[in-house]
Amino acid sequence: MRRGARQCHEHNLLFAAALERLGFTLERHLARIRFGRYHLPRSHATLTVAADGRTWLADVGFGGDGLVEPMPFEDGATLESGPWRWRLRHDGDFWVLHSGPASGETELYAFRPDEPHYPSDFEVANFYVSEYPQSPFRHHILVQRTRADTRIRLENLPVATAAELATTLSDRFGTEIAEPDAQAVLPKLVT
Repeated sequence: MRRGARQCHEHNLLFAAALERLGFTLERHLARIRFGRYHLPRSHATLTVAADGRTWLADVGFGGDGLVEPMPFEDGATLESGPWRWRLRHDGDFWVLHSGPASGETELYAFRPDEPHYPSDFEVANFYVSEYPQSPFRHHILVQRTRADTRIRLENLPVATAAELATTLSDRFGTEIAEPDAQAVLPKLVT
């Protein structure tokens, strides 16, 4: 993985490893990002986890309007947490995660839980989102922190120096990043 790049593959696959270490049974899935009518490549890593006699959709890596806690993996299941709402719907062979109020839901992503995915599938998808020249993760800084009732999101952060990046992350997110690490990120953001 590119130094400095943090996205669903790193977050969800690390989360999966921790859950397995704790004894949970889970499945890793590749989902196709939808954002409503747009069907993008199947490049998002997500999880279903067996716990308490049920299966749960657990996703700590979507960002944006993604989940903030696990939700039941059941047709029509809804989850409300603070100001956010999600709905899971079975659509043909796919399961689709929706976000937003019922009157204006957006489709976030879709996947087929019965389709097996292997480590090599995740390696290819991760390479695509990390290295493909037009990947949104390649050309700008995107940082998000979700709290009980707010989401702080910085995108296309106008920083010119490593010191500015380190200061912004510290001030806005409480995240400390060493200046050499910030310096390693900046050249990769040049289009």
